[in-house]
Amino acid sequence: MSHPIITLANDVAALLNATTFTQSFTATRVYVPRFNTESGSDVQVQVVPSSDLEGDGSGGYDARQQTIQVGIFKRLVSLVADEREEIDAMMDLCEEVRETLNRVRVGDTYNAVCASVTHEPIYSLEDIDERRVFLTVMSFVYVVDVEV
Repeated sequence: MSHPIITLANDVAALLNATTFTQSFTATRVYVPRFNTESGSDVQVQVVPSSDLEGDGSGGYDARQQTIQVGIFKRLVSLVADEREEIDAMMDLCEEVRETLNRVRVGDTYNAVCASVTHEPIYSLEDIDERRVFLTVMSFVYVVDVEV
């Protein structure tokens, strides 16, 4: 039996991979996000288990709040003067990911539902300006019923 947050992170990655987005990617579950800056202009998505807080439950279940972070990365290929369209497309992708996961039950037992999303900052200004990469991290808090 694996830790419930590992199961949840795997379920989130699987849901992202089963969904069609305007930009293609394969989400991977990792413990330490490491984006390949040499991968050209491919979108990279990494799913990271982040926190696990226990709460009160009932009927043989504990209600946990588990946070999954989703990092989205892409090297920008356009010139600085033309970057707006490329960044707009990445912001649209972030909204698609948010809509895919927010308020949605995941997993084989559907015992986890996303209760809140934090997306702040919405992108890393320093990475765009200094490294020419789009990087953002969204945190999804799931309420999970775990059998005790």
